Amino acid sequence: MKQCKTDMQRIAVLIGCWVCALASSAQDVDSVLMHVFGGPQDDRGARITLLEGGDLLLTGTTNSTTASENHAWILRVDSNAQTIWSTTVEDEPLLQAVDAIEHTNGSLTILGMRYANAADGYDWGWYHLSSDGVLTGTTTWGSSSWDLPVRCWNRNDTMWTLGTSYATGNGDIRWMQHGEEADAWSNVTSGVIHATAVEEVAVDAVWTGDTLVVASTLVGASDRVRVDAIRPGTNELLWTYESSWDEQTVAVAMDASESGILVLMNVATADGDRLAFAHFAWDGTLLLEDIPGSGYDIQGRSIHWYSPTDFATVAWTEQLGAGGEEVLFSRWSSNGGSWQGGPSFGSPWDDAVEHMEQDASGRLWLLGRTDGYSNGRDDFYLLGLPDADVDGYVLDEEILVGDSVLTIPDAIRTQPLRIAPNPARQWTEVIGWNARDAWMLVDFSGRSVRTGMGSQVSVEGLPPGTYYWVGQASRTAKSMRAIPIQVVR
Repeated sequence: MKQCKTDMQRIAVLIGCWVCALASSAQDVDSVLMHVFGGPQDDRGARITLLEGGDLLLTGTTNSTTASENHAWILRVDSNAQTIWSTTVEDEPLLQAVDAIEHTNGSLTILGMRYANAADGYDWGWYHLSSDGVLTGTTTWGSSSWDLPVRCWNRNDTMWTLGTSYATGNGDIRWMQHGEEADAWSNVTSGVIHATAVEEVAVDAVWTGDTLVVASTLVGASDRVRVDAIRPGTNELLWTYESSWDEQTVAVAMDASESGILVLMNVATADGDRLAFAHFAWDGTLLLEDIPGSGYDIQGRSIHWYSPTDFATVAWTEQLGAGGEEVLFSRWSSNGGSWQGGPSFGSPWDDAVEHMEQDASGRLWLLGRTDGYSNGRDDFYLLGLPDADVDGYVLDEEILVGDSVLTIPDAIRTQPLRIAPNPARQWTEVIGWNARDAWMLVDFSGRSVRTGMGSQVSVEGLPPGTYYWVGQASRTAKSMRAIPIQVVR
């Protein structure tokens, strides 16, 4: 474990949480899970994907790497935020993960923004993993200009991707439909929404039936938000919305349910930075458009329906007096947009959330970053609220910050390796590994606990838990990606 902040500072934070709980006499005190994952440098959580069976996939970026360069960092955790496996994915020289999906067969695709070169900027990349985190294939797309991916979806075993492309010289919203070919995805059809002289930057999107509803920012002298509902198959535009405020307005996030579509925005008002939201019926009817009053500068980051009539937002603010960025969680009624309450989460350091999801049990999960629990560098910050009605609370915290993060360059093997038995009690075998090549076993934090050569791997004497086998192929002088081994007794 890395050195955390001083015990007295940590005690002060916990006392503050208890004071918050005791002051909320009208509400029961809830226990909020807080898990921190990270390494010696910056690790930032970006998005939560709900998986079949109740697991969560935490997608983000780490530069806790041997080259101090950004790689995608993916963690699969169970419904109690306990780590099942973690892996890094690289695409030289830089890769930032932005989204992830699960396919019907349990495999995963990570959508990443990959750096192509100084002239072409960023491209789109899709990184295909087995259900246990083993890289099986990579697909890329890009033009001679910047191309920025935003979201991907699995719809009826067909993958879709949305993002922004500057191939025409202006920012245009591009959608893409893919077909599966072995361990890769081909581009079946694609299209551009509004190929005009106005720069549009895609931010988020939701689906209903065959209709894709996209939120974007129109970049100009005074930024505006636009929402477009289209049928990608024909590129038919069904309806459009543009924000009505004169102040600079940018799109942030979306959510949808049977109750309609929510769009979260940030507005630079004369009184300071404020969040705003709009609520639409599925036919495009505007039901609510509001900038709620606030005495603080706040930046909205995520929005989510948690009941048929109520939704929640997550924002950042530095003006609550704790000494850094804090997470402001708020509940709202879709009937008039009235505020329903909600607490703040944070420490004397910077804590920020990027994304919010609700699992099948009703628990709300918030993922972002914090720099208060290691050496002043960012770490993954995961909060688990038992339900949306949290006001008074105490933190049930678990700090999983190691001296190193397992960041092994990923090589796609022509002959995939397989470990059996797995779970293992005393020994296991890496089927397909060369007898002359070396390997090491590392624990979750990246510390080497055992080394050897050949396909036989002894795990006798190791405490139960998850370890990672890392091979070093002498013929390539390049490390292969890590494979998890579960040790049981």
